[in-house]
Amino acid sequence: MNTMQLRDAAEIALAAYGQFRIEGQIIDNDDLVTLNGDSAGFAAKQADRFRGRFEVAIPTFNDATSAGGSGSTSFDATVFIGIDDS
Repeated sequence: MNTMQLRDAAEIALAAYGQFRIEGQIIDNDDLVTLNGDSAGFAAKQADRFRGRFEVAIPTFNDATSAGGSGSTSFDATVFIGIDDS
């Protein structure tokens, strides 16, 4: 794993703390700067860079609140996909 891949993996792990209800490009940097109401998210420049490299492939599923969820766990998942910039 090179340093760029490591950075991407770390930023995806951080972004996973957010709640994204849409597919496609993350609309606002604020969605990444304040992840799920926590101000310890991305820096503004980092959020802008992330939005240029990744988008939401499958919106956030939260077991406690999503339709079809059991409501008995705190499982939460979002699937991101890299944007092909070639």
